[in-house]
Amino acid sequence: MLEDDVPPFNPMSASTAYEFDFVVPGPLAGERLDRAMAAVADGLTRGEARRLIAAGVVFVGGRRTGICSRQVREGERLSWNLPS
Repeated sequence: MLEDDVPPFNPMSASTAYEFDFVVPGPLAGERLDRAMAAVADGLTRGEARRLIAAGVVFVGGRRTGICSRQVREGERLSWNLPS
């Protein structure tokens, strides 16, 4: 997958600077959850994504997930809140 195929995350679309919510675009379908998060959230590393998942603050389709290797599907809604 090319990073150019993924639309950049727009933090202004989130309700706060610490809340992220997006729908998985086609080019990210099949990617690991931690990689998909790092690809769309500017400045978020894969390691940080893994820590957020382990902390239990990441939701896929409204359901909490703790599986970093979970493959995301096109159209799924991913959301998380950064601890303050």
